[in-house]
Amino acid sequence: MGRFLPGNLSRPSVAFLGLPWLSVALAGMLAAQENDAAIKSEERAAFSNSLFDGSGIDVPWVLTRGPQAAAAPGAAAGTPSIPAAAPSERPGLSLDRLSASDPTGYSPQVLVLQSRLNAARPPGTPELRITGRLDYQTLAFPALILRADLSSLSQELARLPPAGGTGQAKEAPGATALQKARKALDSFARAALSARDPSRIRPSLLRELSLQQKETERWASIAWLEGDLSRLHVESRFLTPDLRATIKSLPEPPPARDAYLRAGETRRSLLKSLEQDDQTDARLLESARWRAHYKSVRQAIAVNQRQELVLDRSVRLYEAVPYALSELAAPQPAPKRLLERLTVRFFPGSRRAEEIETRLRRLRQVEGAFLRIAAEKSAPPSAPGQPRPLGS
Repeated sequence: MGRFLPGNLSRPSVAFLGLPWLSVALAGMLAAQENDAAIKSEERAAFSNSLFDGSGIDVPWVLTRGPQAAAAPGAAAGTPSIPAAAPSERPGLSLDRLSASDPTGYSPQVLVLQSRLNAARPPGTPELRITGRLDYQTLAFPALILRADLSSLSQELARLPPAGGTGQAKEAPGATALQKARKALDSFARAALSARDPSRIRPSLLRELSLQQKETERWASIAWLEGDLSRLHVESRFLTPDLRATIKSLPEPPPARDAYLRAGETRRSLLKSLEQDDQTDARLLESARWRAHYKSVRQAIAVNQRQELVLDRSVRLYEAVPYALSELAAPQPAPKRLLERLTVRFFPGSRRAEEIETRLRRLRQVEGAFLRIAAEKSAPPSAPGQPRPLGS
């Protein structure tokens, strides 16, 4: 039959020479599906790009697919993004390293501190003059950085679900700790005013400023942990009844579906483990002996932040794949399947054939992702794997 095919839809009268009935049927069916293809092609292209080009499992609409998307934003479609990094003790910005040094003369330590303070200064903040000598501007400068950190953290926490149960006034998670951090920062700023008199720049003042600096960072960390707990609590509920039902209805072998569900339980266990870590860290920072745990807790927070970023993408991919596979692998009437096969075979360069091939290629990609997740032995490849520095 190949010699009768010109390979060009601009000559429909000879497209199927000797088979006029098939030519008419194809023309009618292609015309009937043109509108539907035009409407969905852009959405499908967006899905393909977002899911497989590495730029975004995080595209919101991918995660809200399914019959309950409008009423309940899907598994974790309502899951807030991970809050910005907890305000941390940036290397070299802590004043306690200066407490034992001679604060009156030129010091390479002070020179390094001033350079690092300039590097960390918030946008729009005037540059600190680098002199190698301690002065009021140098000692007060950390307050500008901490205040910007607290402002950023406050904005992130405000996006999270409010805390408080029935009958309680609801407030953003970490609001109380954030208020204490601001109070400690105000104490730091007041203590720094003493440095306006150069004769009062003594080791005792440096120790006081260092203590208030750590107190600010302590409560800021607690606020971040409380916000992270709120986010993890929401995200750990990603394995909804709707998602389970979608997984069980997929046209995949039952063992693969069961393994996929077990992979979801593994991710949920990892999220619960991170919740427990946050609770432990917050409890230690709130304890009377918080100074003894300060360094190890800060290290633990940094480790968990990196783990959460990777696990968050893993959970979002886990949610997206079943809904995408359910749509792409939906059963089609036999005439439509026949039409698609004929279109791809006899009109390989047509727009419709390219759309069919694109959908089939996406189907293979999504199915491959499903089977890779189902084949995980225990923890997903992106799961936390580093031991926490905190021993307790």
